[in-house]
Amino acid sequence: MTRPLMTTKDICNLYKITRFTVPKWVRANLLPAPIRMGRALRWDADQVEAALRIAAESN
Repeated sequence: MTRPLMTTKDICNLYKITRFTVPKWVRANLLPAPIRMGRALRWDADQVEAALRIAAESN
């Protein structure tokens, strides 16, 4: 079963960041590109966790 998609708010709450940081992390390739659903942006939870795990390991 696939995990649900995350909203910007979900990412902010999980990683204790502001909504302005999320697009910065996407531009810096710390987060994968979002999936557009109309005007809404969503991220696959598994991809977000994997991307941030890789970023943490490289530091």
